[in-house]
Amino acid sequence: RARDIVIVSGGTLIFKAVINQVNNLYVHILNIYFKIEPKSQEIVEEFAFGEIYYKVLLFILVVVLAPFVEEYIFRYYIYDKLLLGRMPSVAAAIISAALFTMLHFNISGIPTFFGLGLYCTYIYEKRGFYGAVTAHLVSNLVTATFLII
Repeated sequence: RARDIVIVSGGTLIFKAVINQVNNLYVHILNIYFKIEPKSQEIVEEFAFGEIYYKVLLFILVVVLAPFVEEYIFRYYIYDKLLLGRMPSVAAAIISAALFTMLHFNISGIPTFFGLGLYCTYIYEKRGFYGAVTAHLVSNLVTATFLII
């Protein structure tokens, strides 16, 4: 429903603003206290500096395809079908979010990916699969838009 899309999208924008600040603090701590200079994902570099045709292809993959595929794998299959019947929902959510985070292979984005995994699990529980896809899509759309401009 349109109302659900607006609610999930608005909540995701707020979530994204907060998690970006948490992630910035995390990267700062890694840099200052641990002398680790985290690198961006390769896809971030491609979005920022790639050719326009490549950016369009990445945009379609990241903003449209990835939310459906990743939500199916991590929320529907791993969280719901594989883990939820075997353990408390909080444990299942943490495990699926941790696996989602590891899939992205990026130390500098750990808070963002883990937070998005937990947030999408919450939305999955409240609004269903398409709610989680919408949240993931909006999150990726915001990131892609900022990288392109």
